[in-house]
Amino acid sequence: MKYILKKKFFLILLASVLAAGGCGKNPEDQAAEKAGKQIEKAVRTVQDYKAETGGHDFQAAIEEVEKAREYAEKAGGKAEQVHLLAGRLYQAKAEKLSDKLNTISLEAGSVIEDAGDKLSKLSEYASDMEMVKMLSETGTSEKQKLQKLLEEKSGIEAKISEKKDLLSSIESKINEYKSEVENVKSSLVKIKSETVNLFNKAELKSGDKRAELEDKAFSIIRGKASGKSQFSLESQMQKLMDKLEPLKAEKESIENLLSMLKNDAEEVRNRIDFLKNMDSELGFSEQLSYLGGLIEKGRAYVTDKAGKLDSVVEGFSARASEIEKIYSDAMQAYSEVKGNLSSDAAVQKAQVQSSLVSLRNTQAEFFGSVSKSLNNLRTLQQQEAAVLPEALISKCEEKLNQAESKIDAAFDKSFELYQNALDAAETNSGKDAAARGYMRQIYSRLKLAEERGGNEQLKEELLKKLDSIKDYSIKNDPQFGTSYLAGLFKEYGIDFKTAQQKLMEKYENAKVAFSQVSGMEKQDRLDRLMYLIEEFDKLDKPEDQQAYQDIVKSIFELHKEDWIELSEDAANSENLELFSDYLAQETQSAAETQIEKGAGEAAAEEEGMAGGEPNMP
Repeated sequence: MKYILKKKFFLILLASVLAAGGCGKNPEDQAAEKAGKQIEKAVRTVQDYKAETGGHDFQAAIEEVEKAREYAEKAGGKAEQVHLLAGRLYQAKAEKLSDKLNTISLEAGSVIEDAGDKLSKLSEYASDMEMVKMLSETGTSEKQKLQKLLEEKSGIEAKISEKKDLLSSIESKINEYKSEVENVKSSLVKIKSETVNLFNKAELKSGDKRAELEDKAFSIIRGKASGKSQFSLESQMQKLMDKLEPLKAEKESIENLLSMLKNDAEEVRNRIDFLKNMDSELGFSEQLSYLGGLIEKGRAYVTDKAGKLDSVVEGFSARASEIEKIYSDAMQAYSEVKGNLSSDAAVQKAQVQSSLVSLRNTQAEFFGSVSKSLNNLRTLQQQEAAVLPEALISKCEEKLNQAESKIDAAFDKSFELYQNALDAAETNSGKDAAARGYMRQIYSRLKLAEERGGNEQLKEELLKKLDSIKDYSIKNDPQFGTSYLAGLFKEYGIDFKTAQQKLMEKYENAKVAFSQVSGMEKQDRLDRLMYLIEEFDKLDKPEDQQAYQDIVKSIFELHKEDWIELSEDAANSENLELFSDYLAQETQSAAETQIEKGAGEAAAEEEGMAGGEPNMP
């Protein structure tokens, strides 16, 4: 995961601090040495993965580093790495906690789904109650009304069919969840078996082999091999069990209601057959009482879920505030880094602010989703079953507004810190790293503006920022224009090619143009070649002279005979100057060929005379 810091990074920092401390006797060296030893403890702590406590103990490592920072304050700038490490650890802890926000979001979604299902049922019960009330008030003495009660679309028979279908659906869900429970149990047993076996084997090994076996076991626990971790499977098991219980209760309720509906249907049929002039009740009071009980239970269930959701919302807010505080601690640690490491710290501060922007967006998405879902549920509930607390809906909408109001300021601060990092960077690679982070933030801000409906002025300002920093990355990496990050801005018409890359593209296009004249009539071809060579000669010369010469040579070779013929006309000499060396070589080669041919003919003549035979004309 992204928050697991590399051991190599820790060891480099550790070595640099220990080297700074050395074996000196003065107080600064002693303080630096103590800081180094304290970091060594932090390294051991954070590298010790504990599955039972959820992985790396960043908090314990942070406590060790905070002690090291106390020594670093007395080290006179010889232990600045301590502050950098502290910032990294705070970042790692915040990122680990940020992952849990997703778990909270899923929990909120599950609670809302359960409440929504129950509200749908409450609406059905309320409709049923209205129907029963109406029939009870109308009277049961009239055969026609009783017949309608049985046969109309919303009648008893239709209700029986509907409840049967619903019961079948619920039974299917119960069986499905039971099957999933068994599958999850099987997966957990398998994980337990495999990891116990690996840990047992690891106990018998040492060194790299032991670490390999333990890593393999932890990989299985984290689900890297199967795709699901032990924690996620246990969480899935609990969710399935939580879903089964309400379904079982609902099944029982529907079975009871179905039984009553069947009884009612039978009673109606009997009454139709046997009752002529009697005005009697058909047992609707019992149905009203039963439906009233279902509604009360449903209201209590939804009220409980609303309370649970309120707790989840508060838990999300508390966790987000905790993460924000930890990012603030990381900022503070990076701010204390001085000297040669200050440029690294500047980039890290900008990255922390980027994470804060993401946190703001996550908050807005969470509260926006919950608010929207609650408002949708509010439309489901009828007056008799209105149980969703308006205070909860208002709270979520207020938190949404608060989160959205902070996003723009978070982006602005992010831009400021990335600009500071660019200014502080002393190397091309350092400026490139800062520029890439800056560009990612600009892209995120552009997308947010589009989601809000578009803002052309803001878009123009952001693209100006992009134009002012993109050359840092292009300069450090000439192939940056082909990167994924550069590709994100294609829709905005941004070109990340260097001037030389653009120039070489023109030369490549020129080569294509020269190749397209081959099939033309001779005079048309010669005229076209002279036009193209004039245009070619107008292009700026590239920095890469070898590439330029290769292109010139390829163009010459492509139409060699035509260029030789054109060079015989003195009027073309200026335009064909770039081919002068190749033309000279061809002229010399032709002359040498002619000389060799003449020498061959002379030798043949002498040979003929020596043989006593006259040479033939």
